[in-house]
Amino acid sequence: MGHTPASRQKNSIQSQSDDVWEEEKYDNVSNSEQGELVAGIDDGLYDNENKNDTCPDCKEVADHQDRSLQCEIYTYWFHIKCQKVSEKMYEALNEEDGSDQFSWNCKYCKRGAKALMGHITTIDAKQIKTEKRLTMVERKVKCLEDSIGEMKITDELKDFIDSKIEEGISAYRERELRKTNIIIHNLPEADIASPEDRKQEDEQNIMIMARKIKVPDVDIKSIIRLGEKKQKPRLMKVELSTVSQKRAMLQNAKLLTECEEDSMKKMYTNADLSMISRQQNKVLGQRLTDRVARGEKDLVIRRCKIIQLSSRTAEDHEEKTANKMVQPFQENKHNEQV
Repeated sequence: MGHTPASRQKNSIQSQSDDVWEEEKYDNVSNSEQGELVAGIDDGLYDNENKNDTCPDCKEVADHQDRSLQCEIYTYWFHIKCQKVSEKMYEALNEEDGSDQFSWNCKYCKRGAKALMGHITTIDAKQIKTEKRLTMVERKVKCLEDSIGEMKITDELKDFIDSKIEEGISAYRERELRKTNIIIHNLPEADIASPEDRKQEDEQNIMIMARKIKVPDVDIKSIIRLGEKKQKPRLMKVELSTVSQKRAMLQNAKLLTECEEDSMKKMYTNADLSMISRQQNKVLGQRLTDRVARGEKDLVIRRCKIIQLSSRTAEDHEEKTANKMVQPFQENKHNEQV
């Protein structure tokens, strides 16, 4: 059975037989060739049945004398020389018992079909993965529903939950109220009778301290001495305008140890912590002391946790704090006075 335009019989061959017919010959299709074919289809060059006789590759009519094959998908007829179809394949497609069992596709359709099958395979794999995840989620939700159904919320449990929520809200409010505050230790306290004059003197001393530690533009909103007046200077609580000023004062306070005045060298600062934060720091401080006593090294408290610094980080940390005056127990007195 002949496969020519005159016979108008579909030629076919299964994709599984492509390897036998050396399919690699059809893979080296340039983008320009594909573009010309697509452009021809879009421009309507092959809209009717008669124009299907024109080979899209060479734009010549595939007549009775030419060896040609019809693409199963496009239904266009191609010269076998244009599609680089071997004589062996062509003869096989012309066998009488093969025309109804096989289909033949041009090189353009084969390339597109391969890409489409790749996308379909990827989509199938993602769908299977998604269905597995959905099944796991449904199982977890079912277990959670069963657990909630068996749980009985007593009045004591409800009161406990409410108290914890209230504690969290109170802690947040405390942090907000204190977020721009610092505590200054050993700031000289003037022996002046007038409260206004003492306050003015304290503000001047704070401004001098700020300039010494290279924070010259500090803006003080309020100041107050904490506790009863004794021989030793009381703690000074300072409210600044911004959080950035507070951070600068705390970070640069180590420069006080480099000052020439003895009164400045004795001064140091810390954040104005809430009661809960002070209690947490107290517990962490005791744990840190115990671990150091057991021989552990390079331990510091950061973000309410005790961490061990790496060797390089520990050296940097030691260098930064070499000149800083460490008075770990002074803050406890501040906590009592607050």
